[in-house]
Amino acid sequence: MAQTTDNYINTFDLCIVGSGIAGSSTFYHAKQNNQKVLLIEKFELFHSKGSSHGESRIIRLAYNDPVYSEMSEESLSMWKELKNYQDFFKQTGGLDIGHENELTVNQVINVVKERNISHEILKSNEIRERFPLFKNIPDNHVAVYQPQAGILNPKKIKEKLLLSESINNNTTILQKMNITKIIELDDGSFQLFVKPNNQNQDSELQEKEETIYHTKKLIICVGAYTKHFLKQHFNLNIKFEVWRMSYVFWKLKQKDTKQQPVWIFWGNDPFIKDENLNLGYYGFPEYEKEGFIKSALHHMYLNEERDIDPEERAKLIDLNQEWKVPKKKIEVIQTFLRSVSSVNKEDKIDNNNDYNNNTDYLELNESYEDLINEEGRIVTCLYEMTPTEDFIIDYIPTKSGKKNCVIFGGGSGHGFKFGILLGKMLLDLLKEENNNGLILGKYPREKFSLNNVLIN
Repeated sequence: MAQTTDNYINTFDLCIVGSGIAGSSTFYHAKQNNQKVLLIEKFELFHSKGSSHGESRIIRLAYNDPVYSEMSEESLSMWKELKNYQDFFKQTGGLDIGHENELTVNQVINVVKERNISHEILKSNEIRERFPLFKNIPDNHVAVYQPQAGILNPKKIKEKLLLSESINNNTTILQKMNITKIIELDDGSFQLFVKPNNQNQDSELQEKEETIYHTKKLIICVGAYTKHFLKQHFNLNIKFEVWRMSYVFWKLKQKDTKQQPVWIFWGNDPFIKDENLNLGYYGFPEYEKEGFIKSALHHMYLNEERDIDPEERAKLIDLNQEWKVPKKKIEVIQTFLRSVSSVNKEDKIDNNNDYNNNTDYLELNESYEDLINEEGRIVTCLYEMTPTEDFIIDYIPTKSGKKNCVIFGGGSGHGFKFGILLGKMLLDLLKEENNNGLILGKYPREKFSLNNVLIN
């Protein structure tokens, strides 16, 4: 007799693997449709071992890619449809800054103009006058100010999507559970072998605790663990790197009297003349910690934090032994902030890296040791990178040929803002009639194809 999910008790219409923002959003949308849904999370629900923790992420409509700009605009609208959205979203406005000849900034300008998104184009003197963090922005720089940009709070969003909205008897959440094996049955449904994810537990005891779950359809949203998961369960190899990134909280010297924007600086650091450092500095105004702003790098600086093993990092976090963020990484952010916020235009770094810290906006005299030893001042997270920074939103090939297994991966440091939309896109792919090359009738599947990252 052919094996089907109907032969088993633990049967679900849909299983979602991973409770990051894509998995949480998919779970939220699926339970609205009264499907019997299972969510499996390898760690605890609100863990810090991936890319969806913390309390602030940028959402911006000013993109250098029109597809992502449109997706972000739809995402912002969908976030605002959730009940009490003001609890997790703060509109701050956003700045995209760079040299007037810098490619990304000019692409952003073109996109906001073509898509008729509200914006202002600011020259260097206007940036200096309006934004205290950028009092010393060099001449020949421009900024796109987009007023609808703002901050999303991941912790509050995930709580809302997973726990507080329309919980019903058709939904099951399993956390701290590891999928050891996936078998596709004759009818195209799946059998999942699941056991507790406890590294310290006796292996024989774990094997006895193994449970089999069955699902008609499967959605994979495992973030930084995508590469290993696809290899283990589907024998697929992909071009995919995991970067460990970090952000730093800096003390304000004075309270802002006006709302400050989220910001991104594109292109080479204009204050470092002897090398080209295109690090993608970005930051947030005071929000997450009272009396502090937050800043980070979007691009990789030190190769020692490139292509790391997320499983190893997860173990170190559990042991409270995660390795320290390199000193150079913190100092390059600190130096940029000193330079760009100085009240004296003539201030510059000398050959010994000494600096006249003449800024009235931030306290930037703290040493690396001060910062690294104060809890919560430097926080790490993971980027899950594809070569082009485009997402993977596609079908996973199945033995039956049925389009009943899909994946999201490769958030590439800019995926969170789209979370509420990603769940809808993944569910749309699972509809049998979706064969027109578009997701939700508008977003090109080819851009997000698994084939773009597959290694044959």
